[in-house]
Amino acid sequence: VVLDRWIGFLKVAWLAVYTMCQFNGWILLSFQSSYVESRHFSILKRLQQAAIENGVFWGVVAVLFSVFLLVVLDRWIGFLKVAWLAVYTMCQFNGWILLSFQSSYVESRHFSILKRLQQAAIENGVFWGVVAVLFSVF
Repeated sequence: VVLDRWIGFLKVAWLAVYTMCQFNGWILLSFQSSYVESRHFSILKRLQQAAIENGVFWGVVAVLFSVFLLVVLDRWIGFLKVAWLAVYTMCQFNGWILLSFQSSYVESRHFSILKRLQQAAIENGVFWGVVAVLFSVF
């Protein structure tokens, strides 16, 4: 019951602590170490040297991350193209099957619906069976 009252505050507090730790570890600490290791005597020159060093470091990180992201996106875009073409081909192939089945059904001379369906299935089964055999051979 007590935890239910404080759950919102605890989430915000955890986010604040986590963000500050990440900022301190990745940005502030590296900036401070560059400032301390600078060989200049004036505060302004030390700050400038630390900013340049950290800017170069984070610039290189940004370029590497961008290249990695572009490679990943390129591969995903290629995968999506292949998936789209496969789905498109399957839809077209199913359309061809349906059209040939409909034409066989319409051209059938039987009066019974079941006989027409059976005749269309036999004709198209033979045709698509031959197509499957030809594709498996080649």
